[in-house]
Amino acid sequence: MQKFEVVNTLEAPQPAGTYSQAVLAQGPFLFISGQVPRLPNGELLASASIEEQTKRVLENIQQIALSAGMELKDSVHLTVYLNDLAFKHEFENVYKTFFTGLLPARVVVQSSFKDFDVEISAILQKN
Repeated sequence: MQKFEVVNTLEAPQPAGTYSQAVLAQGPFLFISGQVPRLPNGELLASASIEEQTKRVLENIQQIALSAGMELKDSVHLTVYLNDLAFKHEFENVYKTFFTGLLPARVVVQSSFKDFDVEISAILQKN
């Protein structure tokens, strides 16, 4: 018996490499691969502000969660990669509009992306 199923939606960008948009594991858990500021048609929002990029990334995660019968409120852990930790305040301003009440565990890591400023991966648990 397979212990997970691949989750894929056309409402978020398709994977650009050898990974799944998300994996729904027994538990049931949903593991969402790192999402970057791309529109569902694949267009990268490279010149957008950190706020616009963060909003797009969280909308992508939200759409993937919905396609697996879950919601953002089911998030238990997020890993956030920011191009510059100086963006953290602007990032937080957008983030808190998506998450209220019980907040998921989270780690924020500085990265060095060339074409965008934020990437987020998520783990959700279906209730």
